[in-house]
Amino acid sequence: TYWDIDNGNLSLSRYRCSICKRFVEDERCGNPNCEVGCGLSDAPLCLTYDIRATVSDHTGSLMNVRMSTPVMDLIAGCTVDEFIKLSLVERGDLKWRYLFQPLKIGIYYKCPTADNRWNIMRMETCQLIEHDEFIKNIIE
Repeated sequence: TYWDIDNGNLSLSRYRCSICKRFVEDERCGNPNCEVGCGLSDAPLCLTYDIRATVSDHTGSLMNVRMSTPVMDLIAGCTVDEFIKLSLVERGDLKWRYLFQPLKIGIYYKCPTADNRWNIMRMETCQLIEHDEFIKNIIE
């Protein structure tokens, strides 16, 4: 129900370490447990989406769900490098093509731990479904 991809003031991508997959600051992995972060390797960084959405159904909403890069590549029909070059109008068209359509999504959820105090919600799958299937799922 909320997907702010057509706001020109937001950064929609971030770099991750290609080894440990953590977000990097200052174009360098800061994870001391990673071979890149501790200086043993020079693996390249990978550009990923940093887009969050609010997803809703008839029972409520989940806020701050991170869109995984494979899901965004599929929805946008392009890579993250190509996506960040889209105009705000093109991003808006994409947003409204999906925002209020019935979707079948899969969400990965990880509870906070001693190592990571934040919960993680990430959309791992997303596909458009027919209205009939949507109605059937609500009734059951």
